[in-house]
Parts: sequence; structure tokens; C-alpha cells
Amino acid sequence: MHLKHNFIYNTIYQILSIIFPIATGPYLSRVIGAHGIGIYTFTTSIVSYFILFGVLGLNTFGSREIAYHQDDIEKRSRVFWEIFLLKLLSVTASSVIFLIFLPFFSKSLFIFYLIEIIIFFSTSLDISWFFIGMEDFKDLVVRGIVARILIVLSVFVFVKTAHDVWIYVLINCLGTLISSLWIWPFAFRKITFVKIPFRDILLPLIPSIALFMPTIATSIYLSINKVMLGALDSIEAAGYFQQSDNIIRMILMLITSLGTVMMPHIAKLFAEGNKQKIDLSLEKSFHFVSFLGFPAFIGLTIISDHFSVLFYGKNFLETGKIMSIECIIIVFIGFSNIVGMQYLLPTNKVKLYTLSVTLGAISNIIANPMLILMFGAEGAAAATALSEIIVLFVQILSTKQDIPYRKLFFSEDWKYLIAAIAMGLILFPTNMFIGKSWIGLILASMGGFVIYIIIISLLGSEISRIFLIQTKEYFYKKGIKEQK
Repeated sequence: MHLKHNFIYNTIYQILSIIFPIATGPYLSRVIGAHGIGIYTFTTSIVSYFILFGVLGLNTFGSREIAYHQDDIEKRSRVFWEIFLLKLLSVTASSVIFLIFLPFFSKSLFIFYLIEIIIFFSTSLDISWFFIGMEDFKDLVVRGIVARILIVLSVFVFVKTAHDVWIYVLINCLGTLISSLWIWPFAFRKITFVKIPFRDILLPLIPSIALFMPTIATSIYLSINKVMLGALDSIEAAGYFQQSDNIIRMILMLITSLGTVMMPHIAKLFAEGNKQKIDLSLEKSFHFVSFLGFPAFIGLTIISDHFSVLFYGKNFLETGKIMSIECIIIVFIGFSNIVGMQYLLPTNKVKLYTLSVTLGAISNIIANPMLILMFGAEGAAAATALSEIIVLFVQILSTKQDIPYRKLFFSEDWKYLIAAIAMGLILFPTNMFIGKSWIGLILASMGGFVIYIIIISLLGSEISRIFLIQTKEYFYKKGIKEQK
């Protein structure tokens, strides 16, 4: 499937991923509150570590291996069954270990852990890695949309009081299971059944472990802050942090959506030895992230306090403070996603990627306890930002000979930074005066966005030039059709 179509499909999915939590976020914050959200956040973070050891590095490894054999149905079918069966065995083993530890967890949270056993089933059956490797995002988008619609509708229908937290957990778990099952009929159109001897099932184990290390490190600094907040501060603090994290991760979904599409594409280019196209793809990705990342970071920093109160309710003022600190990761994760997911992993430079995320995880583990004890959830946000800075710094140092960072920034990306700063200078006082109501906040944000677009156009940015050219072509073709 064409790269442009894949990007469009993935962008649609990411936008819907933003819309659906926006639809439920205000409702949940007012019905189950920070405590209920904190319970879901804390327990799923614990379960995610068992899932992590079950999955190993098989999802990323699987996508890459399928991308290498896209055009050979026999080879890709064999790779599919080897990886699926190994993942099924490893996740099953991980679920048994979870059940052994289950009696030792907090008794007050026992029912939630019990419900989340469903996640092990959905994880073992999830084959989205296959479709990513095949660069087929249409089926994934359809699956994601259906699952998310079911979850959103179920939340509004069944979650009515603060006592319905277990129902909320169950809805999310079942939604994930349905999502995993939904995609299987589509997979059988692209593979054939291959009988795999047991000894061959273990073949992907060793190479996937190489990708398991960065997966561990990444998962640590994505979820350890929530676990530590629940343990060192309070369940409510984990809930406040989660609501901030939800908004930032939703924005990051949109910004890093290109990375999901580009990873298998660049892996295929690497297998073909086409370095020129790889360089061109990376250049476009840096411009795209700069175009969205800089204004998103500056804009969210300015409006976070008013937005959190309006969106989640007056009891979530703390979420706005957390968000204003954490939102800098929009830029750092945006760029590290390009270097890591779009370059290091597809070109098989796994060790460098592992080094960067491992150092980020270590810094997060060290900084989190100290900062949480001193500043609570705001300290956790600062630790998250620190770890992402370190990840990007290490990646840039290790790839500076391969990627021309100075050329990328001084030729194009500086324009987006300057425009975003100018937007912020105008948005800040505007938000102070009129940002306390939804109408005022929307007007201030729209005004800031218009100013940003005007400035990048005046600076002659590549994205504005492309948009202008395509607009002219559209109206030119439309004029020709009307004449005929």
C-alpha cells in the first residue's frame, strides 16, 4: 500500500484516538474522580510489567521481519507463525507468574488485578505487528475505530458512580480483547498456514531479546512514575498525573503517527540498500515533527492550567500544573521517535537504541523517588522530562555522523521554532485575560494557531510552500473541470 495512504489511515486513527478519550475524560473525572482513575492507572501499570516480560521484543522484531519479507508469502507466513506461537507461549508463561504473585498484591485492589487477567489473553492474540510490517494500516484503523467506539459507548452506559471503577476496568480490558480478535480474519487473507516444529518456534527468541532490552527500558520510564506515585505519594496523585499524561500522549500520537508508518517502510528501503531514500524520508519526518511539536509544546504550556480545570473539573487544577512541566516531552519524544523508531531500529542498529533508552530509564528510576518525595506528581513530570532529554541527547550523539542535525535545523526547522515562540508571546497575555472560559480558550488558541501559520508562511517554510502549491493545483484542476 502506498506510503501516503498509510500515513492518512494512521493519522485518521490517531485523531480518533484523541477524540475518544476527550469524549470520556471529563465524564470519568467527574464520576469516578482522581481516586478511581488512579486505581486504573496504578493497577494497569503493575500488570504492564508482566505483559512486558511476556511479549519480550517480539512486536517490534515481528514488524521488522515481516517488512523484510513483504513480497514473499511463503517466508512471511513462516515468520508470522513462528513469532505468533512464541509470543503465545511467552505470554502464557507470564500470566502464570502473575497468578502466583496475585495473592501478595494489595487486597483492596485484588478485584481489579483479577479483571486485568483478560489483558494477557488480548496481548497473546494481538497481531497488529504483522499488519504494521506489511504496511497495511487500513485494517488496523477499522479495528481500532470499532473497538474505541464500543469502549466509549460502554463507559457512558455502564459507568454511573464512583463505585463503578471495576466496570470501567472491565470495559477497557474487554475492548482490548475484542480489538485483538477482530483483526484475525483480515490476516488470513495475507498468510498461509505453515506447520512449525517446536524447535523452530524458539528461533525468534534470541534476536527478539535484543529488542526486549530497549522495550524494558522504554516501559520503565513510561509507567514507573505512575507506580511510584501510587506507592510514595497517593493513588489520587497517580490519577492527576494520568490525566495530564493522557492529553500529552494524545498529542504525541498525532505527531509520532508518521513514525509508525515509516518504520517498516525504512526497514524495506534498508533491505534494498536505498540510503538516499532513507535520508530523504528522515528529513521529511524532522520537518513534520518540528511543524507540529514546537507549537504544541509552547501552546499547551500556556493554556494547561485553564484547560485542565475546564476539561476535567475544578478538582483537577493539579493536573494543569503537571501538564505544564510534562509537555516539553512532546518535542523530545517527537525527535527521538524519528532517530530511534525510524532510523536505529529499521537499520538494525539496536545496540545504540538500547543504550539511549536504558540510560533514560536509569535516570528516571534515580530521579523519580527524590523528585516525587519533594514535589509529588509535579516531580514525576520533571523526572519524565529529564529521562526523555537524556534519551534524545544520547541518540543524537550516537548518530551525528549519519544524520546532519545542524543542516536540518538551520535550513528549515528553526522557522517552526521561531514561529512557535512568536505565537506564545501573543497567546500568553491573551490566555490570561480570556482563557478562563471555553469560548475564550478556543478563541485564544485559534488566534495563536493563525499567527503561527502566518509566520511560517512569511518565513517560507517547506510545509507552507507544499500546502500553497497543492492548493493552487487543486483550484487549477477544479477550474479546468468547470470549463469543460
